[in-house]
Amino acid sequence: MKLQHEANAHINRKQNVFKKEFHELIHPLRTLLKDNLNNTIELDNSLLHLLEVELWAQRSVEIWGVK
Repeated sequence: MKLQHEANAHINRKQNVFKKEFHELIHPLRTLLKDNLNNTIELDNSLLHLLEVELWAQRSVEIWGVK
């Protein structure tokens, strides 16, 4: 049982590191887009697709974990 607990802790640490690093990349990108692009449908689409990337990545981590 201890081995399983250690394995779960290791997996959780890897997932948390990924989520933190992912957020550290996505947040500045979102800010860059909002600060430098005109308020157009292209910006809206860019932000929408960026959100889609976040959600698909989150789903992948939840289902398959992190390498």
